[in-house]
Amino acid sequence: MASTPLFSHLLDPEIDKTFTCLCVDLVPDLLPMLIKDVKQHVSQVRIALVANEFLDVALAERIAKLLMDLLGRIESYPAPKQRLIVGASRYFVRSNDAQADLSSLLGFDDDAAVLNYVLVELGHGNLRIKL
Repeated sequence: MASTPLFSHLLDPEIDKTFTCLCVDLVPDLLPMLIKDVKQHVSQVRIALVANEFLDVALAERIAKLLMDLLGRIESYPAPKQRLIVGASRYFVRSNDAQADLSSLLGFDDDAAVLNYVLVELGHGNLRIKL
């Protein structure tokens, strides 16, 4: 039996399929690892800018800032919403998701779409990133 993507009505099916798999429970060591990974991914983007001047570093930094804010208060959300934050963070740090972050001009558009979905679900739609 084929599984139905969790957010297919809001996200591209390929993005939805990947994102859904990344939405896991927040276990004790996951939060510090996610924070480290988000920071490290932004550092990698800055380094990659040397080889690809068209990378949208500003968008990557905006996504990272919003994720860090959400991760900083993740424990104030119920478990289903925590999974969305975890999923968005894990999606962001994946270099090769629907759009390759470090080689595509639109590399962070899919990450922004995922984050925008999560922000709306958390009641923070006013913080959505305009693309």
